[in-house]
Amino acid sequence: MYEKIFSKTNKVIGVLWSNKRDSGLWFGLAEWKDCRLDIQLLPLCPISEVLFSNFGYVKELVEWTLPALKRDGG
Repeated sequence: MYEKIFSKTNKVIGVLWSNKRDSGLWFGLAEWKDCRLDIQLLPLCPISEVLFSNFGYVKELVEWTLPALKRDGG
């Protein structure tokens, strides 16, 4: 859907506006990938299993998010 250069470093977006996309969130930095993923996944509901049924994509999301979990503070 998005250019390869964007989607390579951004597996999910933070905020989608009518004319742009942001990697950051209202309450977090663009580097806080775990927060971006949380916003896209929560709340977990029965349809989540269907939406995230592509094992390869889910693995990419986990690998993309893991480094953010090692930050201090957050």
